[in-house]
Amino acid sequence: MKRTLYISETKGIEVLRDGPSIVIKQQANALRRIPIRLIGRVAIFGNVKLQTEVINLLTENHIPITFMNMKGHEVAVTIPYNHHQLRHYEEQKIFFETEKNIERFKIWITSKRRKLQLHTIRRLSKKTTNEFI
Repeated sequence: MKRTLYISETKGIEVLRDGPSIVIKQQANALRRIPIRLIGRVAIFGNVKLQTEVINLLTENHIPITFMNMKGHEVAVTIPYNHHQLRHYEEQKIFFETEKNIERFKIWITSKRRKLQLHTIRRLSKKTTNEFI
């Protein structure tokens, strides 16, 4: 049974690829090697040093990656794409077949961007307010 791999921001954490495995390197701890065949999905919390090859390995093996901030809010999702697999290709291609779907996608991206901008403004305004008090 494939399991979810949770990786959280910790000082000195680094995720590397080693052949068909992922290696998690952390200061003052032994290396942790996890075979890709045991992983079903990955959730990454915070700022984690991650090799591009790790993302390639995961997507090549059809494993989605969810990137989250330290509050647990989703920031991004990496979904495997393979045009050689007709089922996935057809499912993903349908999003851009009509102008209506393209417009929906643009609206969704814009709303996500606005939400992140508002969150950042609120966070910065709290810091600024606290400095003047």
